[in-house]
Amino acid sequence: MARILVIDDEEDICRLIVKVLGRDGHTVTAKNSAAGLEAPDLNQYDLLILDVMMPEVDGFSFCYQIRRAVDCPILFLTAKTMEQDIVEGFAMGADDYIKKPFGIAELRARERIARQELGFEKNMTGIRELNAVLGSIEEMGATLEESLKAQWEMEQNRRMQISAVAHDIKIPLTVVRGNVELLLEEDFSGEDMELLEGISAGTGKIEQYLGLLSDAAKAENTGKLRAECFSVAEWMDEIERQAGAQCRRKAIVLHVEKESLPETFYGDRELLIRAVSNILDNAVEYTPQQGEITFFAGGSAGQIVFRVTDSGKGFSDSSLRFAARQFYTECKERSGKHYGLGLFVADMAARRHGGRLMLANRQDGSGAVVTLAVGRAHSS
Repeated sequence: MARILVIDDEEDICRLIVKVLGRDGHTVTAKNSAAGLEAPDLNQYDLLILDVMMPEVDGFSFCYQIRRAVDCPILFLTAKTMEQDIVEGFAMGADDYIKKPFGIAELRARERIARQELGFEKNMTGIRELNAVLGSIEEMGATLEESLKAQWEMEQNRRMQISAVAHDIKIPLTVVRGNVELLLEEDFSGEDMELLEGISAGTGKIEQYLGLLSDAAKAENTGKLRAECFSVAEWMDEIERQAGAQCRRKAIVLHVEKESLPETFYGDRELLIRAVSNILDNAVEYTPQQGEITFFAGGSAGQIVFRVTDSGKGFSDSSLRFAARQFYTECKERSGKHYGLGLFVADMAARRHGGRLMLANRQDGSGAVVTLAVGRAHSS
């Protein structure tokens, strides 16, 4: 049976949900406010049922704050029925909605669907019409279960196809790049040389985007982490070399700060390199010529925190909310170069290491601050 947390400022609603789902054998905890709750407090639950309109912390804001760090489904309770409100709820990270007023049959059905427990059985009543409705719900549940299984398989195939296509494109790209580099060794006129250099730069960008697509597909993979115990000092040296080379292109001053780093760390070494490199690449892209970037790393054997502070234009309100989503892009914002994949990979790496990615702007308004906190991977 499931462990369920209900958060609603209406005590009568809380009592009803506790009674209904408790009767089904679930362990249900009710709270009248989300204030003071943190993601670690919520990871013990299999399902969160969250009211939207609450006086201290509204459901939308709370869901957005915890969504990246909480893996269980989130079910919204709401009296808001406008389409734009429902769309906003899904954008905040909701898995489903229950519109008030609701019946206990709908509550039970949505609770089971949210937890992907779709093979439930109906309990027949003495009312013919209600039996017919229950029969239809049972058929709908079976159909939905088959549909979701097919969708899950399609999603896995999509990830495999992305990786395969990215790999296959690299072959002709290598041929183009090699031939262009051979031509660049020849003595061409100024205009011809500019054209060749433009082709060379374009192939470099394509290669970078293909790498990001591969990274995204790998990060989405729900299989086991390729965790190992690695030297933090050597790992940091590699990151610093890459970041230094990127910064030199724009004469950017890179400040590296280290504090209480452990000698070794247990995690997916390559995935963490991609995550931190993507954050640093993003900072370099949006820092002006001769600007400054500060890269901080500190922690312990149990957790390491990386923080990259740049001197660019910072995140917009929209980017602060959605920049870590896959393929997110917004004109004039900080996602153009990576087409929304760089921060998505970093976010996925954080989640898979039991951590989180946090986006913010500097208090003086002169740049962005991206923090990546990662925990030690669990031994298999």
